Order: sequence, then structure tokens, then C-alpha cells
Amino acid sequence: MNETKNELIKKYNLNESHGVWQPEIDNWMSVEVSRFVLGRLPNENDKVKDIAIKFLDISKKNPAKMMKNERWGSLFLTAKRMLYKELNKQNETRR
Repeated sequence: MNETKNELIKKYNLNESHGVWQPEIDNWMSVEVSRFVLGRLPNENDKVKDIAIKFLDISKKNPAKMMKNERWGSLFLTAKRMLYKELNKQNETRR
């Protein structure tokens, strides 16, 4: 996973709308995304960027299975927001 920020934005079709974190939805859904990917709650060693990428990759490889989950749309959007937020956080720390 050594892709650049621009490569990841293009690959996962991220845009400015994914920069709007909605705490009442995304705080909870980000935990659910993590539980889906990890099979457990996240801990301090888990990287949000890696979790989001893995979820989006799983969604891309098997969309029919994912869409059976009634919350898939919310989880998918939150995963995109998680990734967008992390990419911007990394950008800010490099300045």
C-alpha cells in the first residue's frame, strides 16, 4: 500500500464531499467498518487508512455480498470519509 494520495483519491473515487465527517453517523459507522474488516474493535495499533482501504477493496471485489448488508451504503460512505480524512491528516503532518 505505497500508493500516493492522488493515486488513492483516483482509485477510490474520492472527492471533497468525502471530507465532511458527520459525527452522528460516521463515529459509529467507522467502528462498524473496523469490526467488519478486523473481526473485532480497533485498537491503537490499527491504522485507519489500512482499514478503510481493505473495506473498500472488499466492497469492490464482491459488491453483491456487501449489498446484502442493509447498512452497506452507510458503511461504504464512512469508509470513503475515513480514507479521505486520513489522507488529509497525513498531508497536514508533512507541512
